[in-house]
Amino acid sequence: MNARKAILIIDEHPQRKTELSSRLRMQGFTIDVATGGFHSIHLMEKNHYHLVLMIDDMADLSTQETVSLIKTTALKKEIDVPVMVMRSAGKELDADEIEYIKKENVSKIYAWHNEFRSILRQITANLEQAA
Repeated sequence: MNARKAILIIDEHPQRKTELSSRLRMQGFTIDVATGGFHSIHLMEKNHYHLVLMIDDMADLSTQETVSLIKTTALKKEIDVPVMVMRSAGKELDADEIEYIKKENVSKIYAWHNEFRSILRQITANLEQAA
């Protein structure tokens, strides 16, 4: 089932994105990794994803900007792509950012933790809701 599910991971943290993408590939997902907000939009324009997983802000775009551009790109392609936003400790969003992201229909905002099984459950739940 997962082999047909494509996930775009947006993360600037090299070790975290390598570990997460490798573990998700071992679960049968197809994974692309974007190194920044603009790179993620480029990949969204070229490919179809079942889920976008964004971890923290990027150097080139904020979470708000990236989510907005992802949703705009998906709308142009006439698809709906759930977006999971994960935040590291100390990089929490303020109330205005949370409100904006909720307006953009982001599936959920999660705290980042390094427990893969929990992350996998969250990803699977978001994919099932989108189906």
